[in-house]
Amino acid sequence: LARINRLRGTYSRALELARQVLALIPSKDRAQRAEVYLEIAKIYWYRGEYRRALDAEQRSLALARQIGNTFLEIQAISLEGLIARNQGALKRAERKLRQALQMARTTGRRAEEAIQLNNLGIALREQGRLEEATRIFEQALVIDRELDSQEGIAFDMRNLAITLLRQGKMKESGDFLRQALALSQKIQNKFNELESVY
Repeated sequence: LARINRLRGTYSRALELARQVLALIPSKDRAQRAEVYLEIAKIYWYRGEYRRALDAEQRSLALARQIGNTFLEIQAISLEGLIARNQGALKRAERKLRQALQMARTTGRRAEEAIQLNNLGIALREQGRLEEATRIFEQALVIDRELDSQEGIAFDMRNLAITLLRQGKMKESGDFLRQALALSQKIQNKFNELESVY
């Protein structure tokens, strides 16, 4: 419910629910506590309260490392990178996102690898490293096609379109954007559809 409220934009309610859940989880259940702290971090991140987001993220990361939960560790490190990107600390964002990407690759999590490639590509694009970002998005697209992840493919194509447009490659950008829009409409991903139109 906390996650649903976060995605709806009702952040105060989401935070209230997440705190209620956290209070009910025994301290020995570190896996669940790590997940809830990560959700709390995301709520604060969405609200733009980056200091509080980082505090909750660090709690989640510490618990994930204690129990050896690599997936949660990747998620927490990635979130730290996304927060840094929002703060304009692009080099720090790049370091954290590369770390999350490497962990996804090392543990064979292909879907997560594609997600982290997109996160890294956006950070590189915001630094003006457009050709490098393009190669990163192309890698993500290869993985998502292998996995037949329609949502991932649409996201990769939209990121490629934006990056190619910034390089003045209008035709290639338009082709990817049209494909991203069509696929987003097909799978009813309204967020990616709206972003593609925008």
